[in-house]
Amino acid sequence: MGVLMNKASTKISSDWGHIGLLALFILGTLVFLYDTLSESFRLENVIVILPVSALVIVLCSVQVIRQVLRTKSQRGDALGPSLDHKKIEELAAEIAPKRWIESVRIPAFMVLLGLYILGLVYVAFDFSTFLFLFLALWLQGEKHLLFGAIYAAFLAWALTLGLSYMVPFPFPTLFF
Repeated sequence: MGVLMNKASTKISSDWGHIGLLALFILGTLVFLYDTLSESFRLENVIVILPVSALVIVLCSVQVIRQVLRTKSQRGDALGPSLDHKKIEELAAEIAPKRWIESVRIPAFMVLLGLYILGLVYVAFDFSTFLFLFLALWLQGEKHLLFGAIYAAFLAWALTLGLSYMVPFPFPTLFF
C-alpha cells in the first residue's frame, strides 16, 4: 500500500489566478487593438500594433492552455516541500549578502537610473549612457574595469549612432 501512496496524481489541477491574469492580458490587448483599429486602419498606424498584439495574444493563449492542461504532479505542492530547520538555515546562509555592495545593489540601481535620466536632460545622451553602463557593470561586480569602460563606450557609441538615424531632430551629445 505504501507504493501506491507515492504514485503521482494525474488529476488536472490548474492555477486559476495565473489563468485569470493571462485572460486580463488578452482582454486588454483586444480592447487596445479594437480601439486602435476603430480609429484608423492605415499601415503607418498599425505596423507595430498588429504584430505585437498578435504575439501577445498567441503567447498568452499558449500559456493559458499549458496552465489548464498541467497536472497536479507538474504543479507541485502549493506550499513547497517540507524542509527541516537545518536545511532552511543552510539555504538562508547561501542567500545572505556576502558583500556590502549586494545589500545596496537595488537602491543603487534606482539612484543610478534617476541620475541617468537627469543626465539625458542636462548633460548629453552619449556621456550619460556611457556612465550609466559603466557604473551598472561595476555594480554587477565586473572586475575588469578597462573591459567595462571599452564595452560601455562601444555600446554608447552604437546607441548614439542608432538614435541619430532614427530621430529626425538633433539631440545633445558630447563625443559622437
